[in-house]
Amino acid sequence: MKPERGTVPSLHSFRHALATLLADAGESSDEIAFPLGHANGNVTRSLYVHELADARRRAIRRDRIASAYGNLVETLDAANGRQTPVADRENARQIRR
Repeated sequence: MKPERGTVPSLHSFRHALATLLADAGESSDEIAFPLGHANGNVTRSLYVHELADARRRAIRRDRIASAYGNLVETLDAANGRQTPVADRENARQIRR
């Protein structure tokens, strides 16, 4: 019996997770390209690395807003049923050091 679609992660989601974790750990795009079977790091950069940079920029922007307005951001997120991405904020703090 085949599981329902959406209940089991796809192979693509595992590849994407691997690339994201390696990039977040500081591996170069050329090093990440090899286990993914990409011809070179340019493909990897265009598909995965920019997403981490975008997440870090959002986290930095969110931290600046939180610094300026105290806990208002977290309060609004909680009121709207969202969780504040703590991991993204921690990554942003490390980048600024």
